[in-house]
Order: sequence, then structure tokens, then C-alpha cells
Amino acid sequence: APPGYEAVATVDPEAISSATETPTEPEVLPTYDTVIIALPSYEDVRREKIAEGSEPPPSTELRVPTEVPTVHGHPLGTDIEFIATFFVALVFSWIGYIFAFCFSSTIAGRCGALSGLGLYLINFALHEHRALRHGREGLQPEDEHEKHP
Repeated sequence: APPGYEAVATVDPEAISSATETPTEPEVLPTYDTVIIALPSYEDVRREKIAEGSEPPPSTELRVPTEVPTVHGHPLGTDIEFIATFFVALVFSWIGYIFAFCFSSTIAGRCGALSGLGLYLINFALHEHRALRHGREGLQPEDEHEKHP
């Protein structure tokens, strides 16, 4: 059982007030206007580094990256390649998927081909569902009132 209220320690309010008394002398805050340092600009430091020879001068040529980004050793590819293989696989279904997957050597191309095949299969499944539901003739629901026994 939990202890009763008599067992709880009581705190003397005078002990708390004596511990939180304010000091008699105000605290002196430091002044910051005694030391002013003028820092050099970025350009000044850069000129000094170039003069010392520790930093090569900046090149004015446009640098084109020559490395192809890779993931686990496979080239990543571009957005255009993804979109192109996506549409080839979407329009030509299985043949387009095989063609796009085999002729693409990048991750983007192969993922685009797989995505195009996936969207084609979803479209095919929806079409077949409607066809089975409404009949294969014209995909129109049959009117039961016009049927004669």
C-alpha cells in the first residue's frame, strides 16, 4: 500500500526564501565596444591564398562533368530515357517491354520499361473487367426488359 500523507516530507517556506535571495551587488556586464576587429573580406583572403600559392586560381572554363552517375556500378540514366522506354513499353505491350529492356543499359531505361508494362497491364485488366461485366459485344449493359423468353 502507498504511504500515508503523514509520511510525505514537508518543506520549510523560510528555507526556500533564503535560498532565492537576490545578491546585494548588481552583476557587472562586459562591454563589447572595447575590442573591434575588422575582418577581411572573402575576396581579400582568396587573393592572399593565390599570392601564397596555396590555392590555384579559379578557372574561367565551363566544366562539363565527364563521369556518368552510377548506382552500385550501373549507370543511372536520364529522365528522357525513362520516358522514352516507358512509352515504348506502354504502346507495344510485351514486345515493347522486351525491346526497351534489352536495348537499355541504364537503370532509368529499365525502370521506364517496367513502368510502361505495368501501366499497360493495369489498362488491360480494366478493359477485361469491363468486357466481362458488360458483355463483349459493345460494352453496353444489357437491358433485361427487352429480353423475351
